Amino acid sequence: MVLLVVLSVVQRRFIPKWDYPTHFSRTGRAVQGVYHEPKHSLDVLWLGASHMQNAASPMLLYQQTGIRSYNLATTGQPLPASYQILKNVLKEQSPKVVIIDVGHAMSGSRYQKTEPAWRKIIDSTPFAYLPAKLEMAINMVKLNPDRMDLEDVCSGVLPILRYHTNYNLEQIDYLDTHSDQVYAIKGQSCVGKQDAAPKDVWADYVAEEPNPKRIERLQGILDAQSDTLQKIADLCRKEHCDLVFTKVPVGTTRAAYSGYWDQEKHDLIQALADALGVPFIDTNYEDLGIDWKQDTCDKGMHLNMNGSAKFTDFFGKWLTDRYDFADTGSPELTMLWDAQTGIFNHEAECVAIFAEPDLQTYLNRLQNGNYTVFTAVAGTVGENWSKEYQNSLFAVLGSERNLWKRYNAGEESIAYAAIGSAGRSVGEVFNKKKGTLKGQLEDGAEYTVKSVNDGGVGTASIVINGEEMITEGDGIHFVVYDNDIHCVIDSATFDTLSKDCPVTHGKFTVTEFREGVLEYEYGALKELYRKTNIMR
Repeated sequence: MVLLVVLSVVQRRFIPKWDYPTHFSRTGRAVQGVYHEPKHSLDVLWLGASHMQNAASPMLLYQQTGIRSYNLATTGQPLPASYQILKNVLKEQSPKVVIIDVGHAMSGSRYQKTEPAWRKIIDSTPFAYLPAKLEMAINMVKLNPDRMDLEDVCSGVLPILRYHTNYNLEQIDYLDTHSDQVYAIKGQSCVGKQDAAPKDVWADYVAEEPNPKRIERLQGILDAQSDTLQKIADLCRKEHCDLVFTKVPVGTTRAAYSGYWDQEKHDLIQALADALGVPFIDTNYEDLGIDWKQDTCDKGMHLNMNGSAKFTDFFGKWLTDRYDFADTGSPELTMLWDAQTGIFNHEAECVAIFAEPDLQTYLNRLQNGNYTVFTAVAGTVGENWSKEYQNSLFAVLGSERNLWKRYNAGEESIAYAAIGSAGRSVGEVFNKKKGTLKGQLEDGAEYTVKSVNDGGVGTASIVINGEEMITEGDGIHFVVYDNDIHCVIDSATFDTLSKDCPVTHGKFTVTEFREGVLEYEYGALKELYRKTNIMR
C-alpha cells in the first residue's frame, strides 16, 4: 500500500498532459476538470471527438442562456470511450440532456482502438476513480488483442509503467500542478486560427446520386458501432436524461479528409437514430450561418472559435425551446460560474488576438485589454499604412508620433519604436536612423525594443526576458504582453509594404502562454474556493 501511494504521487512527473499548445487544446485539464465540478450541477453534457471539442462552447452557452454544460469531447475519442466517460460522469452528475456528435461512428475500427485516443482519457482520469481507469484500460486492450496484454491494463492504473522513460523531458510538458481544480473553459478547444475551406461541399453531396457500394461499406462500419450507441442510449434512459445525436458541420471533401460528412452518412445515421428513438440534429442541414472562409481552422475539417459561436448559439436556442433550465443552483454555484465566465472571456480574447489576420481588427482588439504592447518598424510602414491604422495605433500606445503623416510628407525611411500599456505611453523613439527602448515591467519582465534604418534598409528587434520575440520581415512588428497573465500572448508582423498588409504570427513560446493562463485561472478562482464550500 505504501508503494502504491508513493507511485501514485511520483508518476505525476511522468504522465503527459495530452495538451496541444499550438492548437490551444488542453485535453488533460478538460478530462480532469469535470471530476471537480460540484455534484449534480451540470444541465448538459457534450460528447464526441475533435469536431465537438472545437464546436461546443459551454461558457458561451452559459452567458447566453444560463445553461451549465461541460464538453467531454476529446481528440479522436473512440465511441466505446464516450460510453465509458459518460457512464462515469453520470455517477455524479444528473444532466437533462446528453448531446453526442455521431461522426466518429462512421470511422473504421482502427480509429476506435487507437492507443493515444484512449490513453489521453485514461491518464487524465484522476487516480481516485481507479475502477473507471481500470475498466477503460481493459476495454482498450480488448480492442487491441494482437499488440496489447496485461501489462497495458496495469499501466492504465499505474501509468508510470507506460511512461517511465519520460523522466528526461521538461517538467512543463508533464507535471500538471493544478489538476485539482475546476477547469474554467469546461472542455472546449479554443482555436482562433482561420484557414479557409476551398468551398462548401455539403450542397454537392446532397445533390449527388447515391453510390450503393459506398453505402454498403459505410453500413458495415456503422453496424460495428451500433451496439455502443445502443448502450449509450440505454444508459441515458436509465439515468433519466435525454440523448440527442448531432453532427457538427464539416466542409471538406472525401479526398481531403477521412472525417468528411455527406448525404449517405447522414441517411445511415438518421435510420439508426429512428430505430433507437433518438432525435438526430444534423447541423449541416441547419442555417447556422457558417462561413467556410472564416469559421474553420483547417480548410473545413474543424470549426474555429467563430464557427463555435454559431454552433453554440444554434443549440442554445434549440435547448431553451424544448427544456426548462430554471436555475436551481445555489448562489455559490452562480458565483463560481460567473467568475469562470470572466476567465473564459479573457482567454478567448487572447486566442483571438493570436489568430487575427486583419490589421485594423488586430489594433482594435489591442485596445480592449490590460496589455503592454511593444512596437517596432522595420525601415518604413509604406504607403499601405493608413490614417485609420494610425488613429488606432494612437489609442493602443497612447503615443504622439504620427507614422502616417511623416510617410506622406516624404520621410519614407524611419526608425520607430514604442511601448504602450493599457492605452498609456510608456516610451517612444522616432528618428531617421536608430531608436532603442529598454526597461522593466511592473512584474519584473525586462525588455529591449530596437528599430534601425540604415540607408533605407530597416531592421527591428523586440526582446523580452532575453528572448527575441519577432521574426525578420518588412513593415510593423507587435509583441503583446498580457499584464494579468504575465506573459507574451502574441508576436505579429504586418507587412504594410504589401497590399492588404498580410500578417505572420509567431516566435513566442505558446506553452508558456498556456501555463500562464492556467496560473491566472488558478489565482482567479483560489479566493472563491476559500470563500465558499461548493468545491469538492
